[in-house]
Amino acid sequence: MIAYKKGSSALHFLDARIKLLWLAGFSLILVFIRIPEVALAAAIINLFLLQISEITPQTFWKEMKGLLLFAFIPVPLQLLATGSIYLGLLNSLILINLLASAFLFISTTRIRALIDALLWLRVPAQLTFSLALAFSFMPLLEDELHKARVAQAARGGSLTRPSSVLPMVIPVLHGIFLRARKLSISLDARGFNPEKTAP
Repeated sequence: MIAYKKGSSALHFLDARIKLLWLAGFSLILVFIRIPEVALAAAIINLFLLQISEITPQTFWKEMKGLLLFAFIPVPLQLLATGSIYLGLLNSLILINLLASAFLFISTTRIRALIDALLWLRVPAQLTFSLALAFSFMPLLEDELHKARVAQAARGGSLTRPSSVLPMVIPVLHGIFLRARKLSISLDARGFNPEKTAP
């Protein structure tokens, strides 16, 4: 699951505000300057950043393979719509670059540093808290999914058939909603308000 990974690389120690501004600028360039030279240059930059981040290619592929395969959907869609495989491949490369840069940002940025960076950029406190909470729930989602897979395998269920997805999804969603409800009750009991600043 995509989440912060402890490390001592230059990317880990880089200020979260710089990384956030870089991610925003990098994404805007990719989206609005849709030429192969820019997309290829972005891919080279992402490969370089992955190398210095101390995150192994195996880890990157393990956590991103589902999203990376999804990124190739524009190829057949563009082929059907315009008959151009070139545009489909270009769109897929742009999407892969966007996903890879987001992965690097999340994997090398602590949640506390992300919150500080968002508040520095004057992002509303409620939205900042929601984003931080979403990132915090990613490892919990992975844990719930692992438990559901183990339980289904113990009952002799298949993990490869499409019909096996629903029995896994329902317990995962139940576990996440239960955790979210407990967290909500806990925050209400403590009078939590994201707008309040520490004294």
